[in-house]
Amino acid sequence: MDGDNAPEIAVAGSYYFYLLRSNGSVCPGWPKSINGVWPGSPALYDIDNDGTLEIIVAYNGTGSAPSVLYVFNMDGTIAAGWPRTVGGAVKGSPAVADIDGDGYVEIVLSGNFDHNVYIWRHNGEPYPGWPQHDNEFSEAYCSASVGDLDNDGDMEIVSAGGSKIFVRHHDGTTAAGWPRSASTTIDGSPALADIDGDGDLEIFVGSSMGGMAYVWHHNGAFVQGWPVNTGGSGQILIDGSVAPTPAIGDVDGDGEVDIVIADCDSHNVYAFSKNGVPLANGWPKVVPEAYQYVASPAIGDIDKDGTVEVAIGTRGGFVYLWREQAAYDENTMEWPMFRHDLQQTGWYEGLRRGDLDGDGRVDLADYSELRNCLAGPGLHMPSDRCGPALFARADLDGDDDVDIRDYAVFQLTFAPRPK
Repeated sequence: MDGDNAPEIAVAGSYYFYLLRSNGSVCPGWPKSINGVWPGSPALYDIDNDGTLEIIVAYNGTGSAPSVLYVFNMDGTIAAGWPRTVGGAVKGSPAVADIDGDGYVEIVLSGNFDHNVYIWRHNGEPYPGWPQHDNEFSEAYCSASVGDLDNDGDMEIVSAGGSKIFVRHHDGTTAAGWPRSASTTIDGSPALADIDGDGDLEIFVGSSMGGMAYVWHHNGAFVQGWPVNTGGSGQILIDGSVAPTPAIGDVDGDGEVDIVIADCDSHNVYAFSKNGVPLANGWPKVVPEAYQYVASPAIGDIDKDGTVEVAIGTRGGFVYLWREQAAYDENTMEWPMFRHDLQQTGWYEGLRRGDLDGDGRVDLADYSELRNCLAGPGLHMPSDRCGPALFARADLDGDDDVDIRDYAVFQLTFAPRPK
């Protein structure tokens, strides 16, 4: 985040919000302490296009203190135009996405007890047509997600309130076929993925209290094989509830995306094919402790050995990690973790490796941008042009450096081929 090519860690919790260096020391200007709770995950993004990441996080006020959304600069100062007040308690995490294609991201916040979905411009100005109201009777915990569901170039905002899923265009109008209803309260934030390769995105949620795991097409129709029962009826052998967000990526090595779901009551982690068929070999994963899951599963290759690992945290304070035999294929990692990516954007099009200009496409403009990130005739080191906001997308080989090897990966993997 500070341009030193070493990662920082943003941690939100009760009363304190920390920004830590990779060695565990606290960054200058931090922590932030307020008489309240930082309930959600912070998002990290260069919202003003100045080459430096900002930190976006919601604060849940207590007593007479209002709930607000903060945007902090790297040095801990509050960004111009922020914070913004939110009605009611807030439990959700912000999403960051360029919803109108103007080159600047907007900030989306749901999961508020006033049941509104808010959108602000990067400078804190309210976005026209928002907020929108989700429901009138239930507490809301879900964070909104953003993606171009119908592949028309216009971003949609997906949110949940009570037992309903809402899909709206960026101007606040409701998309055709929505809202849709689940059998019980939806507690898990929506995940988005193109599981059938048709260019449209599907929507994944889990409902609690003996509910179901749902997958809808962009038009509101159920995906074949879904929903799957999560109430112990015998259709699918899951007992209890599905509250965390699913992780979506290939975990069995067949080249097709799978859906990894944590069951909060049985302490099992299940994996399903895109058609709702439970995976057998090595699944489900069983956690031998009497604590509910509170974190969403994540899929990755954390040791860079080329194979898949699956991780999850529990309420008991433990993190479990399973190594799979499947080869890790980033191209199948549609929504591999909570809020989609390491910067917690909640944006399907956000932070795709190779998409250096952040327009949701990998094209010749990104090829030129990567060339500009490299200095010297040997293309061997990051230049001043490759700031921390670009680094994650330019480090194509995942070695925590940007060099000629990344240039070669782009040529082999991402660069457009002659027709």
